[in-house]
Amino acid sequence: MTIKQTKLEDNGVEHKDTPKQQEKRPAEDTKDNKEPEEQHEDKRAKTEAGSHAAEAEQHEDKKANTEDSSKTAKSTPAADPTEPLAQGKPKNVVEEGRIYFFYRPRVGLQEAHNLSDVQRFYIIMAPTSRKDAPLRLAAVGKKQLPQAQGRFWCCIQGLAKEMEELTAGLGPKENSTKTQGVRRTEAARIAGEGVYTIADEGTDARLMYMLEIPEEPQELQEQLNIGKTGDYSLQIKNPTKSSPANAGLSKDQKVEYPPELMKEFEGTPGGYAWMSAKNPKLLDYMSAEFILIAAAPDLGQRDKAVAEHLEKAAREDMEKYMKGGDEDEAMLTKLRAELHAEKHEVQMAPAVEGTMT
Repeated sequence: MTIKQTKLEDNGVEHKDTPKQQEKRPAEDTKDNKEPEEQHEDKRAKTEAGSHAAEAEQHEDKKANTEDSSKTAKSTPAADPTEPLAQGKPKNVVEEGRIYFFYRPRVGLQEAHNLSDVQRFYIIMAPTSRKDAPLRLAAVGKKQLPQAQGRFWCCIQGLAKEMEELTAGLGPKENSTKTQGVRRTEAARIAGEGVYTIADEGTDARLMYMLEIPEEPQELQEQLNIGKTGDYSLQIKNPTKSSPANAGLSKDQKVEYPPELMKEFEGTPGGYAWMSAKNPKLLDYMSAEFILIAAAPDLGQRDKAVAEHLEKAAREDMEKYMKGGDEDEAMLTKLRAELHAEKHEVQMAPAVEGTMT
């Protein structure tokens, strides 16, 4: 079956349209999720359904940032980011895996030195406990993770079975404009990596993570609110419900869930507008909208068993690479092995060095 390919302007990732979306035009980005200077550059839709296979093929033969990093990448053995984590997963954990944080400099900037220089902030979730689950690329509406009861809108912008299909779309992009000619958007940089769980906490579902790289947050991670640990209420948007003005996706961009998943929103007359993500399959669809609500920074305060499991998983995950020698190089080796991203010019060093570039 032939599927039309369309591109998302702000991250350069190609997606495959569903049949219903092939004839639909993308709408303008919302003002709530952009700085004023970004609005001119990103007028197209936040997301269109599909995967990243075409973008990965386009970048297959690209060189890495430098000759040295290219040689290192070629010598680094590949690793599967969906390799199972530590045994003993608590019963209330409905999904676990590895989590990666990325940022991309603004259009026209070669580097980012502070938050105002950042165009987009992304999360990749690589589930390890559900073998049928795709890898997910999510864009966060703000340029950092939420803090102190902050509520940040997010949207699934990419799905793939292979990590390289996602990281290929995070490489550099060039776009022609009538007024300013060719404008370049630099490749994304990784800001951190860790392990995560989605846990059913009774009345709520929580996304919790523990940072592995870097071992402790540095200046870069602090700017993006990436702590050593994170705990967030995770809620999924009912696509049949409207959004406030200038917020969320337009009607013709919304996710299309199968009937059996739509039934999960049927809890009140007319259905819930937002629902706790106790079923992580709701995140396995393009354009799925969700919000992260910051909770207590201390994981043990909420769920001691999950906190201990994450700590064990992070420790065992890093032990495979930390076998003496240079710790920074060991962390870079882990990132190269799991992300397959250097040939797409996605920079690894910021996560390890803790400095925004």
